[in-house]
Amino acid sequence: YMVMLKVTSLKDMPSMPLTFYAMGFSVPVFFIISGFGTELKMISDLPSLWYVLGMALCPSVLSFVFTAIAIREVGPTKTAILGAVEPVTAILIGAAVFHETLSLQQIIGILIILGAVTLVVSARNPSTGNT
Repeated sequence: YMVMLKVTSLKDMPSMPLTFYAMGFSVPVFFIISGFGTELKMISDLPSLWYVLGMALCPSVLSFVFTAIAIREVGPTKTAILGAVEPVTAILIGAAVFHETLSLQQIIGILIILGAVTLVVSARNPSTGNT
């Protein structure tokens, strides 16, 4: 998605319609993965519906829109690198703000992610000779 967005005519499409199409084409995939709707649970009350819609729409739409903008502005590689650091940010905010405890697995995962990102960022680009 990130590479194709940068090298095709989709790069000229505004972020909101692009997000609409990306999310719209993912609905059939979700429907198939959910066993054609048999694995879905009904929402029991109106407040729960609002919570589900808020959690589904706000983070998803914002993430798609900002990812499309980032790919257009800084390129797919830098966007993917920033996306790889997202779980680290979520874990650290959870620990710092919500007082969640960090497990050894999470710490090892953070170190692996940061190591991989460091390797990618510090790798020499053979086409330009720059780091």
